[in-house]
Amino acid sequence: MLLNRVMPVLLLFVAAHAIGAPTPRYATQLEKFSSESRIPDSAMRLRVSVATDAPSSERAVRIGDVLLCSKSNCYRARTTGYVDVTDTSAGTANVVADVVMPVVTITDVYFTEPNGGPALTGHVNLKAPFVMEQGFYGAELLIGVRKQQLNAKPSYIPTQAASSFFNPESSLVHYLPSLQTVAKLPGGAVLTIPAGALDAAQVFHVSVDNVGEMYPRIDIYPYVKLHRPATIDVPSIPGGTSAHEMIVPIGTREEQALWATPNAGPARNARMALPQTGVIKPDILEDSALGSPRAINGMPSDVPSASAGTTCAGYLAQPIVIGALNLALLKTGAVRVKTCEKIRPYVHIVYVNTKDNRIRYSLPYAMSSAGQGNGPYLRLQRIDAFTASPSIAMINGFTWSGDSGTFDNQWGRAEGIVRSNGVALGDNVSGGGAGCPSCKNGGNKFVMAYGGDKSQPAFFTTTTPSSLGSSSLNVVSSSTSIVKNGACAASGDQNRWSAVGAANGRMVFISSTSDGTTSAAELCTVFRAMLIRNALRLDGGPSASLVVSGQLLNELTGLARLKYGRARHIAYPLRISY
Repeated sequence: MLLNRVMPVLLLFVAAHAIGAPTPRYATQLEKFSSESRIPDSAMRLRVSVATDAPSSERAVRIGDVLLCSKSNCYRARTTGYVDVTDTSAGTANVVADVVMPVVTITDVYFTEPNGGPALTGHVNLKAPFVMEQGFYGAELLIGVRKQQLNAKPSYIPTQAASSFFNPESSLVHYLPSLQTVAKLPGGAVLTIPAGALDAAQVFHVSVDNVGEMYPRIDIYPYVKLHRPATIDVPSIPGGTSAHEMIVPIGTREEQALWATPNAGPARNARMALPQTGVIKPDILEDSALGSPRAINGMPSDVPSASAGTTCAGYLAQPIVIGALNLALLKTGAVRVKTCEKIRPYVHIVYVNTKDNRIRYSLPYAMSSAGQGNGPYLRLQRIDAFTASPSIAMINGFTWSGDSGTFDNQWGRAEGIVRSNGVALGDNVSGGGAGCPSCKNGGNKFVMAYGGDKSQPAFFTTTTPSSLGSSSLNVVSSSTSIVKNGACAASGDQNRWSAVGAANGRMVFISSTSDGTTSAAELCTVFRAMLIRNALRLDGGPSASLVVSGQLLNELTGLARLKYGRARHIAYPLRISY
């Protein structure tokens, strides 16, 4: 159901109120954030929100400026002069400031005293200073306030605080421990966190992702143990299919909608108790709603399921499974192996018949007008943006030099040897790019190269593109082999990884699940079980991504989701289409 370990709370702090703290006289004025704001590398978006820790609501409470102070400087955020002070029972808080803030460490927050009343005023010293970091979309600072008599008039004073980086592609749920929170989420899901579930305020970052199953995948971050269990209620997705299917033919999005076996019977809500926050997977929600796994759809009834303790390689090595895979290929030329998403090494697999005349293999890309150094410059995009032709499956390519892939309109230069329909995108130049004969090369690369016959790839190790010969139509390379001539690579880093291999008219895409990790040695056993003797490792970590029938399967979770959103922007994918 959840991650197998509890991670530390992200940027959580409690703050104490100091009535007598003098307000700083000098502060640098901050720019108000807008959609047109150009945020420099040395700054980021910061929102300051307030909510009361008692069941109440009061409109038009006066508020002055908000001063955000580090040890050496203070910064002034202007407000509208009024704020509606509400509680967090719905998981929400009201924004009082939304600014472009320098990347600093915030130690203190002051609310300057306005004229009239009631008013929000006071100061909080952050016991754990809020360390802002470059590369994130923005940060949220939640201030919990309490109503009391101050200077003979009713006022609100800050009593506690919490913070989190945030990404607008997901929802924020604000929580103060004195109140139960019932937060409505996308897709009709409802998260209930009881009072006293935590000792301190928290801002949860929640994503609800439709991955083509009967129920979504839900990620509640940060991952913390709860003193009292939360509850999640999740309705089923119309037209979604069972997460317990094992091997299914795949095609374009339109064809998949026609073939899919939708869930039968009336929609059922899944309801689960959560002793800790984390990643909640579709199959667990499905079992919770239905009481038992769904019947397998779209597969011969004699194909065995994976028994307890079985690894992905052990499952695939069964002759009956390989036979079923090849039988399923007859329908569309491509098959998804869903069984290995729930057993080690927790990977999505697409198995392709490259001898099928309907199948096309390509490396799509988009050019960028930006960039510095040796070109060509590629526009970094989400993997599911590379959809110029009807796509069956796409997997991310190798690494690039340039921007980080965090936002739109960034650029990169392809590293390694890369060809797309004969166009040189990468010549294994140090720093990426192509067409620089005098540049230093990027070291040995293991190459998968295709010529006119898409069923017969060439695999070899080289430092220069001169070795390509006639196999120079569509080429990808890597600094790491998974399996070379049947021999496994060393274990290597444990991470989320994507990989590709081919042999005898078959191609295999493998990419880690959202929260799965693996190594080159572990992936090798999977490729060899599928009779693939050569495979190379592609980019990994937040870049690892796989799209099937137009659906991104392994959307990011946790801290990576905060930084990159649902998926990192990449330089190019490998695509199977009609």
